[in-house]
Amino acid sequence: MVRVKDASFRTSQTAFIFLHETLTFLAFKDHTVTHWNFRGERIRTFDDHRLWFPHPDMDRTSVIFITQAQDVVISLCEDAREGGAAAAEGSDSGAEPRVSVHVSSIAAGRCLARIPWKVLTAEPANITSLCYCEDVGDIITGTEDGRIQVWST
Repeated sequence: MVRVKDASFRTSQTAFIFLHETLTFLAFKDHTVTHWNFRGERIRTFDDHRLWFPHPDMDRTSVIFITQAQDVVISLCEDAREGGAAAAEGSDSGAEPRVSVHVSSIAAGRCLARIPWKVLTAEPANITSLCYCEDVGDIITGTEDGRIQVWST
């Protein structure tokens, strides 16, 4: 058993995904993703990967997909606003969030690709699930009203 200091790792994480290939795990808190080892050390944070959840009470992992090789994370993210910062949650700016699907390297913590929402037909506020078919390269999203959208390469 490893006991980690509170300053290093807070137990208020929203979700965890164990990566058995590397014996590490991803922790999700609020809109951030961090990568940890089992010595309680943070390995990395993810650049340009501010998670976006359409509903505050939804299962956080339903819009996150990890590839079978556990080298890539695909998820709904809020894009940075002009000026470099993502909009704050609960902001009164009135602007809709700019949402896209981000494909990020787990090893590097960097965004490899971004699919902007304007190429999609569903509204991001309706998305409740995201999946990726590694065999054919399709991204699949599901909405709260039961619709499924497949984005083919």
